[in-house]
Amino acid sequence: MWLRILQRYNLRGSYRERSVRSLQSRWDIIKAEVGKFSSFYADVIRENPSGMLDADKTTHAAANFAGILKHNFAYLHYWEIMKDEPKWQDPKPRAFAKSAGGDGFGEDTINLGDDNSSPTGSAEKRPMGRDSAKAAKKKANSSMGSASFSEYASRMQDLYLQKISILQEESVRKNDRFQQLAFIDEKRFEEMRSHNQSLLLIKQEKIRIMREKHDMDKEEKEKREDEISLGLILMVAHQLSDYITKLFRKKFSKRLQLGAGRDRAPEPWMGEETFFFSANVTLVECVILLFVECVVRTLFECNCIVNLCSWNYYLLTVICSVIIS
Repeated sequence: MWLRILQRYNLRGSYRERSVRSLQSRWDIIKAEVGKFSSFYADVIRENPSGMLDADKTTHAAANFAGILKHNFAYLHYWEIMKDEPKWQDPKPRAFAKSAGGDGFGEDTINLGDDNSSPTGSAEKRPMGRDSAKAAKKKANSSMGSASFSEYASRMQDLYLQKISILQEESVRKNDRFQQLAFIDEKRFEEMRSHNQSLLLIKQEKIRIMREKHDMDKEEKEKREDEISLGLILMVAHQLSDYITKLFRKKFSKRLQLGAGRDRAPEPWMGEETFFFSANVTLVECVILLFVECVVRTLFECNCIVNLCSWNYYLLTVICSVIIS
């Protein structure tokens, strides 16, 4: 049958060709929508509002269809063709007509229209409608449906419990992962703090070493400067000492010569002339100067007057020179 329908459909030529499966799917959609609309149309027919034409009844049924099913009926042109078929007609008015025709008058009633009426009239059997088929199917599957529903509910409960278990496990894994990350961050922070403390200690140690080195360099520099100053002072002191010794010896020899040429030796209390030309006084001066010179040389060589040598030795040397002169 569907092959004949396919051939007739593809012979039109004005539309693209379809397959048998495509035509069957299209017919299933049309049949379902027309079946729903036929129930709304049957309700309008049973209400039989006064003064309403067939077109108005169709419009009223379409409005009820759109209001209840929330979408418009898009197959009115199919309905105009299919509404006269027995499958899409309401059986109740026909049953009412059949029962009305058989009441009260018996078999002697003569129907004037028998000659022109169709022989199939009331004997024609209407095929099972959509609602009847659904009711029969529902009744046949009622016992199976309850068992299937129980099994479905049990499976849904199992799936729900599995989902809850999976979510709990995922939450535990996330919590463990978060704790691991927190521990890693804390450990990394401790390592960074320890590293920074180590760097700070190293920096402080470098500063301390540099400071000690600077202090040592400063002390070494001051020590070298003191040694250089001491060397220069000692050199000058030795030169002055040699010069004073030579000068003293020259003066001493001259005074000895002058003292030997006089008749009487001068006395220490007899004034300036006696003082300068007295051999005894000159000898005492010589002893004092030699003693002072020995003491000064000893102190310099022992580094006992390093801080006071710069001026004391010069002052002592000048005093000795004045005394000798």
